[in-house]
Amino acid sequence: MEVTEIDYEIFSLPKKEVKILDKYMFKESQLRIKIRWKVIKHKCPKCGWYHTKRYWKWYETVIVNHMFLSNYMTVQLEIEKRRFICKDCEKNKWWKDQFWNKIKWSTFSEVFSFINYNFSYSNTFKSFILREWEFSSISELSRKFKVSQSKIYTVINETTIEELEVEKIEYMLSLKEIQIWIDEFSFSWRDYLVQINDLKTKKIIWILRAKDNKLLESWLNSLPIEVINKISWIGSDMNAGFKNVIQKHIAKRTGKSIEEVKQIVKSSVDHYHLKQLLHKLIMEVYSLSNWMIKAGHYDKTIKDLATLETKNFNKYRTKKLENNVLNFKEYKPNNSDYTPITLGYFLSKKYNNLLLMKSENLTKKQEFRLNQILCEFDPRWYLSEAYLWKELLNEAIETKDISLIDKLIKDFKTSVQYKIKACWKTIEKWKDEIKNFFDTWITNAFTEGKNTKAKLFKRMAYWYTKKDNFIKRLLISL
Repeated sequence: MEVTEIDYEIFSLPKKEVKILDKYMFKESQLRIKIRWKVIKHKCPKCGWYHTKRYWKWYETVIVNHMFLSNYMTVQLEIEKRRFICKDCEKNKWWKDQFWNKIKWSTFSEVFSFINYNFSYSNTFKSFILREWEFSSISELSRKFKVSQSKIYTVINETTIEELEVEKIEYMLSLKEIQIWIDEFSFSWRDYLVQINDLKTKKIIWILRAKDNKLLESWLNSLPIEVINKISWIGSDMNAGFKNVIQKHIAKRTGKSIEEVKQIVKSSVDHYHLKQLLHKLIMEVYSLSNWMIKAGHYDKTIKDLATLETKNFNKYRTKKLENNVLNFKEYKPNNSDYTPITLGYFLSKKYNNLLLMKSENLTKKQEFRLNQILCEFDPRWYLSEAYLWKELLNEAIETKDISLIDKLIKDFKTSVQYKIKACWKTIEKWKDEIKNFFDTWITNAFTEGKNTKAKLFKRMAYWYTKKDNFIKRLLISL
């Protein structure tokens, strides 16, 4: 085929460095381009001197994978490389062969800037592989590029995480503002990875190898000060460690106090994790109530209507439960839906979902059943308290009213149950972050979606044995 000047641009070859000698079809789906290095002098990699003396007069031919065209057509480079002699190399001086009585010198081959060190693939081929890896599996890449799967794995293994880190830093420098959200996900059992996302552009900025504050601190140290100044938001799943590390690092790099950083760089939590906190409290109190009943407290409490009014559980609820209670042992109101609940059926935890549902979504039969549970199987009122405070939190989230959170914290303090006390301490600690969430309504739904995609990549690859390769896949694909 005829060689033209535009071939250098089509096949991504440096015109100043190489010369295209010929191009021909080797197979139906393979195009080969014959090239040769233009430079005469070459630098010895050991001593650094330039030499022109050839080791032999002929050229050594090497076939290198280069790029991919449409319709599953690949392009290969047929490189004619030379070998040179270095007489000035101090590390490998000439020596006399004992057997052949000949003088041997240190030799080296010429190096191409766009070819890897062992002449197996070009940088263009590497970029094609990494770009297509986002959408294809290893076997699909092998069929598309007409190479073995081991060749694909070689390209991936020789791609360092430091190269991807440089690309991510360049990407962050191009942004005007960075909104960080941090979340962890499992790589294998309790071996966690931590992903750091930018919520504004919805891309992964970086992935930490473990759930460790020191790794986060070292990553922040590698960022330039221009990137640190662009951070305007910090979101986490109620993990105070990551938030404090970022705030302290920003204060250290910018020379500001922690209070000044908190005013400039705001932080928030997600309402899903707030609900998860209350749901966990209900399940813990539910288990504790079952234990108290098994321990013999079942016959020691009598609930009547006056007691319910004095406890004032329905203070913040618009929808009250049925409170026509005479005695919890003989709780038989005039209702056709009433069916007695046996003690063994209640202890089997068949009513977990009923306690976690919103009161607005309950049917009449479910409302009656819930009222029956809270009246008959709650010896010390702890389960009723946890359920009604869960309803108050849902109302605060729906109305975005921070005053209801203040009421919730105040009511938590009056409880004598140690689980409930621990819960109000957590909510009081994250009160400012909850207020910021009510003002902006920024959620971590995008981050959770990235976690789902990461798990999907693991299933597609039938698991990853090397954590670095999994991190590379996520940094390239997400």
